[in-house]
Amino acid sequence: MCFYIHIMNIHRNLISLAEKTIANFSVPKSIKKNFTEINNDKALELKECLRYNLYRDVETSFLESEEGKRDMENQLIKRLDYDRHSVIPWLDSAKPIKNARILEIGCGTGSSTVALAEQGANVVGVDVDADSLAVAKKRCELHGVNAQFIECNATEIASKLSGSDFDFIIFFASLEHMTIQERLISIKKHGKC
Repeated sequence: MCFYIHIMNIHRNLISLAEKTIANFSVPKSIKKNFTEINNDKALELKECLRYNLYRDVETSFLESEEGKRDMENQLIKRLDYDRHSVIPWLDSAKPIKNARILEIGCGTGSSTVALAEQGANVVGVDVDADSLAVAKKRCELHGVNAQFIECNATEIASKLSGSDFDFIIFFASLEHMTIQERLISIKKHGKC
């Protein structure tokens, strides 16, 4: 049995039923013990990778602003913490993540990829943005976890991963960026599930 999951970032003031459900899961010790930490030097390396790839075309003044500092903190720490403490326990309660084959559509800069891979999942991360994938690869390297990354549109995955089986197919904040036709093609054509 395969689980199709759509996880969307929702504005802080709009709490969805899914977020309330996810928030009710506590993090079991069996999950916490797998969290991988990075030291200050590696955190600085990740920050530089983000600056080069994600914030390259952004004014320096933005990164020095309160909004820019919050955005960088979200990229460095908060997204990973959210995934570890909310998404991972929720997914693991549906089906164990360890050794699961996971197709992560919209992996972005890899926070969720790290959270999944450190639990022993075999993750294939897909994104359309090469710069985000460069950060995702670096983030996984710094955390000492492995994942496979593919740069493509979600509608192209069937041809790139022909015959692949997955236990979970996760759309991380990606369906809302697709046309209705792309959504239908993407969901319909994702290998055997």
